[in-house]
Amino acid sequence: MITPDLKSRALGSMMGLAVGDSLGAPLEFKYRGDHDILTEMLPGHGLFDREAGQWTDDTSLALCLAESLDEKGRSDPKNQLEKYCSWWYDNHLSCYESTVPDIGSTTKSSLEDFRDQGTLVSKLSDPKFSGNGSIMRLAPIPVFFNYSLHDCVNYSAESSETTHSSPESRSSCAFMGAFIWKALQGITKEELFSEYIGLQGILGLHDSLKNLPTDNLKNISKGAYKTKDEDDILSSGYVVHTLESALWSFYTTDTFEEGMIRAVNLCGDADTIGAVYGQIAGAYYGLEAIPQRWLDALWYPELIEEKTTKLLIDRRGDLEVVYDLIEDSKLCEAADRIFNYVDDNFSEGKFDVVENMIREVDLERMEANTIVSLICITRAGQDHLPYWKELFESARARLTVLHPDRVDAMLAGLEKPFNQGPTPGIDFI
Repeated sequence: MITPDLKSRALGSMMGLAVGDSLGAPLEFKYRGDHDILTEMLPGHGLFDREAGQWTDDTSLALCLAESLDEKGRSDPKNQLEKYCSWWYDNHLSCYESTVPDIGSTTKSSLEDFRDQGTLVSKLSDPKFSGNGSIMRLAPIPVFFNYSLHDCVNYSAESSETTHSSPESRSSCAFMGAFIWKALQGITKEELFSEYIGLQGILGLHDSLKNLPTDNLKNISKGAYKTKDEDDILSSGYVVHTLESALWSFYTTDTFEEGMIRAVNLCGDADTIGAVYGQIAGAYYGLEAIPQRWLDALWYPELIEEKTTKLLIDRRGDLEVVYDLIEDSKLCEAADRIFNYVDDNFSEGKFDVVENMIREVDLERMEANTIVSLICITRAGQDHLPYWKELFESARARLTVLHPDRVDAMLAGLEKPFNQGPTPGIDFI
């Protein structure tokens, strides 16, 4: 069997989302046992009429999130909400030619608050608003931040807040984001479900995970679903029920197809359970494991592939993104991007990549901490960077303008050759 690479797993997660969304749509709001087992893409009739393979709001909103991450090069809640509103009000990234037929009530209220008042964090933070509307669209976050588990968890929680800000919704997104991230790395299923990976290896990475808000979520983090029978698995739109249904379907089966059939036939909020399962299982099994007959029936697969592929471009060295972060006062994130980008390229011996980046740096658009971080990390490779001394002098000039009384303390020891010993200490703002 061919081991899927990152691109295959990323496409598997995004295509898996859309496949589960489409396959489960005809069973939405149906009761378990009232129908034959569904294994094929079928039209949906009743409350919402859909053609076979036509996806719903789950996939549309995931594509909106993916498009925002691609266009901004970072997580930008305001832009994400603008994309969601374009979908709801203007049919952007939709399967439907006219009005979008379906939207969750919590999402709808949050988008209205953003449109009317510019609200970036949903006001609906009460536990009773802990729906599954944010985990259903989550996959673009772990795909985009595939290089950093910490960033993945942090921005998974943040991505929830735009429409679902309850503690359970945020924590569920953080937990699921970490789970997908680890699946994207290609670890075994046994490792993925081990106590360390499932609980200790994730908890503590974000505030929303340090103290899980309910016993229900704590039980999921401990894998309580592993010993449950189907009758014990609830399939409502409550975020914890949806997450447990998807994890149970994944844990108790051995193929993408078997697990997907099990997931959507739980009924209830079947399309979102299928979408959440598809994100998780697709990241683990890869695109090749999704049955071709389902992919052939899926609407606009080329659009999903395009949006996913763009997420895999490494933008950490994109200086325009760094400048945008600085303008938004996200100085630590700006510094982290530079640090991680340079560190990764140094470790691979790609000094020319770093040299090209630092030659393009516009210090006039940087704040002091980011400048010092740039000098700190590039100092390690100064013997390989002909431009480094010029960068250092330019940095000193810029810092003298910003903090004339502290520039010496901020750059203390950094002008010395790296091989002369450790930096004596850096005075950050």
